[in-house]
Amino acid sequence: MKTVILLLLIGLVAVSADVWWEYKRYSNNDCSGEPMQTLEKDACYKNMPSAGRSLKYMSLDKCKENHKIKTTVHNNADCSGPGEPYTEPVPVPEKNDGECIKNSDGSSHQFTCSAFASARISVFVVVAAIIFASL
Repeated sequence: MKTVILLLLIGLVAVSADVWWEYKRYSNNDCSGEPMQTLEKDACYKNMPSAGRSLKYMSLDKCKENHKIKTTVHNNADCSGPGEPYTEPVPVPEKNDGECIKNSDGSSHQFTCSAFASARISVFVVVAAIIFASL
């Protein structure tokens, strides 16, 4: 039984922090109603469809001001393929708690992000623990 417990403890191979983020832009100045644009991790933004280019927003390492959202630029309209690193990654704004921010053009936006940790257990260790438990 001690072997099983030891194997399960060893099986906690990684504790990783994931950062969830979301950006919403509204046509009004108070963030009410349906957003005209919503971006989040793995979202494809067709920023120049007439030129056949798009941006894919990916991971964020920390939910802190000025940390950058990894972004790739694609020479197609649907973010397919590997893409190239975007030379102007998007920074996390100072206000990142979902507060409504008024833009100079009369629109508004909200940026929200939060981090959470998750533990992953190796399938191999679980199988090994079951086998050893039956011995």
